[in-house]
Amino acid sequence: MFPSAYFSWVKAHEKSRRKEANIAAALAEYERERVVTVFEKQTKKQQKSHRHGVGTRAVHARVRGSRLPPHPNEINEGKRAKEAGKEKKRVERERRKELRAEIEQEWAEMKHQHNAAVENWTSECSKLQETGLRKKDLPPKPKLGKKPKLPVVEDEDEDEEDEPNEKGDV
Repeated sequence: MFPSAYFSWVKAHEKSRRKEANIAAALAEYERERVVTVFEKQTKKQQKSHRHGVGTRAVHARVRGSRLPPHPNEINEGKRAKEAGKEKKRVERERRKELRAEIEQEWAEMKHQHNAAVENWTSECSKLQETGLRKKDLPPKPKLGKKPKLPVVEDEDEDEEDEPNEKGDV
């Protein structure tokens, strides 16, 4: 029979072998990650060598040629479209500014007419009270209407009329 010390030695030896195996596996994993990292760095360098500069932006040309830099005419067309959009917005701002000025002028006229109507009302009420009419029987004070608002701008892209849906409802 084996002494009990022998079994403890065997257990310790197995434990150390497992520890060494774990260390070896960790080293292998580290080496694999290092190789993958080096490979990724090399492929990035290759991708950078396939770049073509257009303006200030770099555009990638893929190896298969599915994506090439834009033609200079396409770039100019985009710039022209952007400038046309800016011009359209500027014209719209000016139009809204003119509308706002017209509305403010109309509002000032409405307030002026209301103040005149209130003055007439107060003089009429004072005359009626002098004749002995009760206060609750006096005519009501003229009301100032609501301030006019800018018309809502409708987008031209969203020209949707009341079209019947698939079921035929309106």
